[in-house]
Amino acid sequence: GGGATGAPPPVPRPSARDLRTIFFFNAVPFVAFGFVDNTVLIHAGDAIDASVGVTFGLSSLAAAAMGQIASDTSGVLFGSTIENAALRLGFAAPRLTPEQNVLRVTRLASTAGKVLGVITGCSLGLVNLLFVDTLAVEKAKEEKEYTAIFRAIMHRGHEVAECAAAALWIVDYENRTLWTRAAHGNKKSDVTVRRPFGVGIVGAVAESGQLSNVSEAYAHPRFDRTVDKDGITGFTSRSLLTAPVFGHDGRVVAVVQLVNKNPKPSTDEFTVSSKNVNGSGFYKKTSAGPYVPFPAGTDAADSAPDVPDDDASHWDEGWVPAKVTRRVEREIARARRTKWWRRVFGRRRVGFDESDEKLIRLICHHVSVSLAAMEHKLPTE
Repeated sequence: GGGATGAPPPVPRPSARDLRTIFFFNAVPFVAFGFVDNTVLIHAGDAIDASVGVTFGLSSLAAAAMGQIASDTSGVLFGSTIENAALRLGFAAPRLTPEQNVLRVTRLASTAGKVLGVITGCSLGLVNLLFVDTLAVEKAKEEKEYTAIFRAIMHRGHEVAECAAAALWIVDYENRTLWTRAAHGNKKSDVTVRRPFGVGIVGAVAESGQLSNVSEAYAHPRFDRTVDKDGITGFTSRSLLTAPVFGHDGRVVAVVQLVNKNPKPSTDEFTVSSKNVNGSGFYKKTSAGPYVPFPAGTDAADSAPDVPDDDASHWDEGWVPAKVTRRVEREIARARRTKWWRRVFGRRRVGFDESDEKLIRLICHHVSVSLAAMEHKLPTE
């Protein structure tokens, strides 16, 4: 008769030394994997965030996801190199039978080594954060967001206020500076300009929270002349209207400034005004010169046929006929361009009035609302 077959012999458990060898054999390569993975992820994600993220307004999470692609790709490319380096260091797998390799205790030792190894490597990779400015990208995104909003607001304010330039200065309490990129009408409107906190009329308004209306900038003691000297405006600042923008907490978060009120355009046609209030006579305004008086009680139309246009004696009497020849007009224009004319009559000062002050307060209100609607907050102390 045939005998019954016995049960297979039990698989011998690997020794403690073999299990430790299996643990370190799997842990060491994964320490390198984790370190390389986190290093590439941090630097690639930061580079993507600072370039593509700022340009297209991507979130930091999206930049990190794109950095993960580079990180996983590097893991595939350098995986065999890391494994060969571990073997050269003497980390080899113990000689186990196929049955021993599938034992629960063997698989637990292998998995534990991989998990602890990758955690250790990723933790070591966090050291790269010490060499990355994590706030620079966020500030760049904020500045870009501010610029997009403020340029639209300041462009409209520049046109409505009829001035040479308009700018919005952001108060950076963390760095104690004011910066601007939202300027319209300036030669360097695309350049970020920074000024120390409290410097110039803008700094004074940021400190005091009071509106400032200056008709002659260079005569004001707080005017910062480096703004003109450095070529930021591209012209000489004359009249300045500056107002603060308040946040929800009542603190000044920005400053709006309008520069150089435009003079009202004069007509190019020769016109005769009505009789002036003091009864001295009629006046005629031309594009070349100021109002020129006619003799009291003399009608301009009546004087024209009787008086030769180019008779110099009429200039000595302080009046001109109704019809002025082009030669006389050119002489008036030439005289106004001379230093003598400017020395006698000086430069006409054009400043901002009460209606402009109301306008800039309205602009500040819109800026405050725009800031409140933004998700990002202004830099705080």
